[in-house]
Amino acid sequence: MCRGRSVAGSDGSGPGVLEPLEVRLHPPIQPYFSVEGCGIVPRPVHVRTAFLALLVLLLLPGAAFARGGKVSFVGGTPDEQRQVTDALQVSAFDWNALPAVVDVHIVPGADSHALPGDVYLDANLLDAGPLSWGVVQHEFAHEFDFYFLHATDHTTLLQTLGGLAWFANGPVGTAPDGQVVHEQLGSERFASTFAWAFWPSAANVLKPKSKRDEAAAMAPARFRSLIASIVARGAAPA
Repeated sequence: MCRGRSVAGSDGSGPGVLEPLEVRLHPPIQPYFSVEGCGIVPRPVHVRTAFLALLVLLLLPGAAFARGGKVSFVGGTPDEQRQVTDALQVSAFDWNALPAVVDVHIVPGADSHALPGDVYLDANLLDAGPLSWGVVQHEFAHEFDFYFLHATDHTTLLQTLGGLAWFANGPVGTAPDGQVVHEQLGSERFASTFAWAFWPSAANVLKPKSKRDEAAAMAPARFRSLIASIVARGAAPA
């Protein structure tokens, strides 16, 4: 049976109920809901009070809404999966902008890479904790590329970020074996710049060490502004 009721504003408390500290505000705050019997009765809230309460909530550290996007895990331990979600949460980018669920495949010894809608991550790398976060963000930046960038964007960004081509026609390796080097691909330079621009932390393994590094071609603030304009434009046609 429902017998509880709101104690806000009362001068006493029932058995087993802790009396709150008294805080005097003007105008007094009335609880939005009270429980009377088994019914919930709305009470008026002062508009200014509600606005101030919302403002305080938004300013509180850690009060940001979830920004980790829509993720489904395939494999991995709970701790490895948590490294993925932590990596996305620490990024300043709102991954909820991605229009689809991303399946994250966690496989020991796997070469970390991304395909549209799928991210593959090395479980051993995730076991390293925050050291893996930059790589996780890098692979998810490929998802942004797949869903938001047009061919004309690739052409423009290739000129800005550098690289011989946007995608590789063959395997990616290291010179001088005749394969395209990772840093020579515009898509990889874009993903690294993305990860660094939205998480410019000393803990980010993609932090540029020289002007020739993958993430060094565009200043983080300028890159974030560019991405904001692309998100505002909307996802690329399928």
